[in-house]
Amino acid sequence: MIIAIPSLGRYDNVKTLSQLRTLDCEIYLFVVEEEFLFYEKKYGIYCKIIIGKHGLKEQRNFITNYFDEGEIIVCMDDDIDQVYQDLSTELPKAIEYLSQSSLGLMTFSPTNMYMSRTTGYKEGCYFGIGTFHILKNHKDFQLKYNQGDDFERSILYLKRYGKNIRNFNIYFKSKYTKNKGGFQRNIPDYVNETNRLAFEYRDYICFKDKKLFNTKLGNLNLKKNTSSILQLGYYNCFENLYFMFEKVNLKKRKTTNNRLGFPEYRGAIFGLTRPRFRYKGYLELSLDSKNHPRIYDEIMRIGKLICPFEFNSIQVNKDLVCPPHKDKKNIGLSMLVSFGEYGGCNIVVNNKKYDANCRPVIFNGAELEHYNTNDLVGTKYSLVYFTNP
Repeated sequence: MIIAIPSLGRYDNVKTLSQLRTLDCEIYLFVVEEEFLFYEKKYGIYCKIIIGKHGLKEQRNFITNYFDEGEIIVCMDDDIDQVYQDLSTELPKAIEYLSQSSLGLMTFSPTNMYMSRTTGYKEGCYFGIGTFHILKNHKDFQLKYNQGDDFERSILYLKRYGKNIRNFNIYFKSKYTKNKGGFQRNIPDYVNETNRLAFEYRDYICFKDKKLFNTKLGNLNLKKNTSSILQLGYYNCFENLYFMFEKVNLKKRKTTNNRLGFPEYRGAIFGLTRPRFRYKGYLELSLDSKNHPRIYDEIMRIGKLICPFEFNSIQVNKDLVCPPHKDKKNIGLSMLVSFGEYGGCNIVVNNKKYDANCRPVIFNGAELEHYNTNDLVGTKYSLVYFTNP
């Protein structure tokens, strides 16, 4: 039995090891070079201390590359507080089950809420929490993301095997967000990487609001999705931009020569655009970007943080209730997000209503008809990130 544990900054107390005392196994602790001697001194007698890589995904990929292809590995983080069953009995059974199975990943539940009513093994679209899982090692499964790495791994196994295994015979408890040490996370990185992860694997991921890091954020959930529309998680990063917009007078967009039938509203275009009077064969920085460089910089900062695909233009709308239309000149996908002190005015895409208030919605605006519900109350700004051909 092989157990692999990545550890950082916890050489004085690797909690997981206390759960493994009764096991007949080989334990590998993967650490960074500057902490090697500390781990070697305390745990070298009964663990193999291996110098790995800095960074969460880098260390997990190092572990994948360290072991042989197809080898069964028990992967555990270093901060498991409690396992509710006798691992010396249950873990060998779990490894045997996986070795005989046609599937490649076994997951466990980080809660004991099912202990009284659910036991055994189930197969399906299960999410393998990074803290504790068993896998058949595949060297081509190289993680790209530090945030949501366990979702990425789960999806890679789902894509190859079709299902994952959930083991209801073992339950564990971990408090990785509060303990000292470990591969710490921060909010901007979490938002950026989970948005990109959800975009890349949008057939498997959805978001639900949750309080993480003491902040209201979008929390990843594993769920098969057939919709061509993706809604990302909640994240309010628009306070500075809102105050900037309130201090300027956006240009009034009139109804004359308006092919889409929009009502009169105020708005702007930032980023690259075609020259207004004569197309010269290339795009140039918009007049609004030149006139309001601080606003342009803030819009770009937000876009690079929350938008998971490349864009070159950003449409700004204030208090616009748009009628049904398609953005026929846009290329590929657009991302719409709204903010401000307002209610109502949801976006309807392909006959489905979405609340885009600090929750970006991604869809193909050139192909899918979309419009706003006519119930706006308050002051609303919208940003549309897209590619101008």
